[in-house]
Amino acid sequence: MIIIGCLIITFFSCEEKGLLVNANDVSYIIFEKDMMTDTTTTSFTFYEEGEDAKVDLDVQIYGKLREVDTKFTVAVDEKGTTIPKGYYVLPSECMIEAGKLKGTITVTLKNFPDLKTSTKLLAIKINESGDIRPGTYRYSKAIISVTDRLFKPDWWSVNDRGNETRFENTIEKYYLGTYSEKKYKMFLEELIKDDVVFNGKDMQVMRKYALRLKNTLKELKAAGTPALDENGNAIEGRYIYNLDQTIDGKEGLDTNDGGDRYIAGQAMPKYYLGMNFSFRYKRFDLMTQMNGAFGHKIFNGTSLAYMNLSQFPTYNALAKAPESKIYDQSISDYWLEKGNYLNIDYITLGYNIDCKKIEKYVKNIRVTFSVNNVATITGYSGLSPMINSTTVDKDNNDLGMDNKRFYPLSRTYSLGLSVNF
Repeated sequence: MIIIGCLIITFFSCEEKGLLVNANDVSYIIFEKDMMTDTTTTSFTFYEEGEDAKVDLDVQIYGKLREVDTKFTVAVDEKGTTIPKGYYVLPSECMIEAGKLKGTITVTLKNFPDLKTSTKLLAIKINESGDIRPGTYRYSKAIISVTDRLFKPDWWSVNDRGNETRFENTIEKYYLGTYSEKKYKMFLEELIKDDVVFNGKDMQVMRKYALRLKNTLKELKAAGTPALDENGNAIEGRYIYNLDQTIDGKEGLDTNDGGDRYIAGQAMPKYYLGMNFSFRYKRFDLMTQMNGAFGHKIFNGTSLAYMNLSQFPTYNALAKAPESKIYDQSISDYWLEKGNYLNIDYITLGYNIDCKKIEKYVKNIRVTFSVNNVATITGYSGLSPMINSTTVDKDNNDLGMDNKRFYPLSRTYSLGLSVNF
């Protein structure tokens, strides 16, 4: 009995192992998308009336590679299909050219009135024929979703960024915000004005037309007619920097070619101020010192880091960051501010006590109250305008930079007592 049991176990182990090995004399065809998680969506909203929709499905080959064209056919998988037969046309023959690993299948879809109120599914599978077989199960079929209604596009729904604990969508996070059908229609209207199509990849196009949508929403709100979504909520977009698009005459901002750079000011102040002031009245005296700098600019790296919500709540953000709705950390003159300031360095109030009656023992007693770092008068919004604005340091490279790496000066209060015997 023991010997038989061992033989049976060995037999099944070989069978299971054999299932994981692809035959070298068979060509396996798979679709590029995982049918479990990635559906190809198509809406006739984007087509002219009476126009058929052409949907391209990418396919790949592995296993036996051929020196001639790989020809195969596809069919409808009835179990996963809800669309009637007259609504689609499949290619009679498909092909991956010799020497290539990828090809494309084009499916034709036709519009019918019931698609205005419903969404149909078309499941397509690879037919097995001779030494051509469908490959890995999850990629052996393609699912197409068909409707004549507006739907949330993949580039606005698929998570394409984030970390192990939180996944995010770039378009939602940085450019357009939460999806609504009305907002999507308004975005498409901005594209149509210039006869532009967004392919889901060109972020320069997205930046430009998301900014246009933001401005349109702003104008509607200012006119007292804010745009509302299908649920009656006010439509809002993300904050997008209104970057100068015309410095080099090219559309969009390219940080690599330097064409959009310009001299925006200087890091070193043009003027400095220093002043000491003293006042005496009877036994009281008051002293103060002030300093200032004017005519320069500071790059507010602190706000660049902490006004940005792209990493929140993983990283901290300033209290007013949610109101600003900034999700983009592009380095631009948006973060450049005037660095003018007037700083009251200290104020000291003193009082000299009359010691005539005890001058035998004590010649002088003086009491002082001082405040250091009293106040800084400035329009700068960062931690402090009193940063490195004079020294070029090749190691730190922080000239004119508020880089959040210094601790702001604290205000201190002190009492002093001076006794001369």
